Amino acid sequence: MAFFTASTSIAAGSSFNPLEVTGNTWKYNRLPYDATVEIMHNATATGIVATITSGSDEIMQEAPISAGATAAVLPARLSTEPVTFTGRAGDVIQPRYRNTSGGAITLNFTIEITRRVGA
Repeated sequence: MAFFTASTSIAAGSSFNPLEVTGNTWKYNRLPYDATVEIMHNATATGIVATITSGSDEIMQEAPISAGATAAVLPARLSTEPVTFTGRAGDVIQPRYRNTSGGAITLNFTIEITRRVGA
């Protein structure tokens, strides 16, 4: 199982992919095996929309994410519904976030991958 977490501010009108940041060394953005992927995210205010792809599949079409979070407090399973999907070995996970508001908004997120046994 691999786990990636972060909390970051997205400037007004900007886009952000946490797995394409310079210096990011999370080696699981390209799945090394068939896996179940769970992404949980929330924001401190309304205005963040997300798109998620895995390989050539669009998992989540651009849609708003939950607002009302506290900066640097990671989403919890009790209050956040994860986006869950199955990825194939070699698929590149691409969560993309876009700030549609006029001010900076903090995004909190977790990505967890779990190897699929017997797949």
